[in-house]
Amino acid sequence: MSAPVPALPSAPPASSPLPRSIPDGTPEPPTRWRRQDTARTAGVLGVVAAMHVLGWGTLLLAVVPQHLTLGTQVFGVGLGVTAYTLGLRHAFDADHIAAIDNTTRKLMADGQRPVAVGFWFALGHSSLVVVLAASSPGEPGWPRRCWTAGRARTRCSACWGPPCPASSST
Repeated sequence: MSAPVPALPSAPPASSPLPRSIPDGTPEPPTRWRRQDTARTAGVLGVVAAMHVLGWGTLLLAVVPQHLTLGTQVFGVGLGVTAYTLGLRHAFDADHIAAIDNTTRKLMADGQRPVAVGFWFALGHSSLVVVLAASSPGEPGWPRRCWTAGRARTRCSACWGPPCPASSST
């Protein structure tokens, strides 16, 4: 027969729901995980999952069956997987991690609970990318003219504006 398992120590008594104060009067950042945090996190993860289902569903059910082409290449699942993989790699760029980390630390220092900072950053960043891509001229040779236009290169690559001036040689 085995020895009885010792009981786990009980949790300390629950404190008041208001954050404690540090001696100088500033509130101490909340550090305990609460039931509301679980619900908010589950909601964010649910939205992320729904966005993935919508994106991949659109690719597989609406784009691939049309057999669209880009130049001589078929726009299909391979290009979608490549774009998704490059997007995942881009998400872990140091400037993105730093922006999310700095915002999270600031909100924690202010006594807030920054559960969805990364989600809102990603949503804003991807929305901007979609708007810029949708506003690009889309005419043949446009990217090449922007890169060979010399002084207009920065404006075109930064703004995705109208076709580059002084770029009549295509």
